[in-house]
Amino acid sequence: MTALRVAELFLYPVKSFRGQSVKTAMVEARGLRDDRRWMLVDQHGKFMSQRTLPALARFSASIEPCGQHHRLTIEHVDGARLHIDSDTAGESIDVTVWSDTVRAHLPTHAIHEQLSELLGQPARLVYMPDESLRATDPTYSQPGDIVSFADGFPVLVTTTASLQAVRELTGQDIDRRQFRPNIVIANDEPWQEEQWSQLQIGELELDLVKPCTRCVMTTLNPDTGEQDANRQPLKALAGNKRGHQGVVFGMNAIARRLGSLKIDDAVQPKFPDQR
Repeated sequence: MTALRVAELFLYPVKSFRGQSVKTAMVEARGLRDDRRWMLVDQHGKFMSQRTLPALARFSASIEPCGQHHRLTIEHVDGARLHIDSDTAGESIDVTVWSDTVRAHLPTHAIHEQLSELLGQPARLVYMPDESLRATDPTYSQPGDIVSFADGFPVLVTTTASLQAVRELTGQDIDRRQFRPNIVIANDEPWQEEQWSQLQIGELELDLVKPCTRCVMTTLNPDTGEQDANRQPLKALAGNKRGHQGVVFGMNAIARRLGSLKIDDAVQPKFPDQR
């Protein structure tokens, strides 16, 4: 068996926007640092997603240090480029992500109007501050586990071999970005990740708590938001990788020991009987 290693790392500074490929990352309790701490909400404070608004794929987001804070840069395919700092003052409001209600900062900034114009409907950009704690699903986690604005868990792990298996199932060159992973592991055995219970990458330890249930977002072009005419890869996965909760690909993970990781780091898996 080929030694496992970290092949790619991705951050998604704004939920449902295109992500940012990085060479190194710090994994904290909520997930990769700066991952999905920002989110668009409608006039009622409800989260906005490519599931119902595919045009969000036309936005990309990246984040860089700026003094003691971080600067978020949002770009749109039409060339618009917007900036906002994480310390931008604003009121605190309730926002909803699925069944969760959490407090978020609503910056006092023209970016809301600019984003609304680009999107073609009202939208507001909110930020999850450190003091806002959103719990993970207790069925698969421990008391005190928290997550950002990600759907349910802090980290998503996928593998190169499973992606290749999906490409073979569909007969299409499926883009790995359609699965929105945080950590991509290079390996040679499809679906191997579903047998792992824990990963150790340097000092970092991740519990792999459940397979990731997939949705219509996997069928969207990650650059345009256009849906695949054959609804792939979801259609192929539905016939081959359906669990009791739905179609699955990749593993949701929670950090048990925090730490950093980088491209080409060695990955040591553990299996349930080794815990």
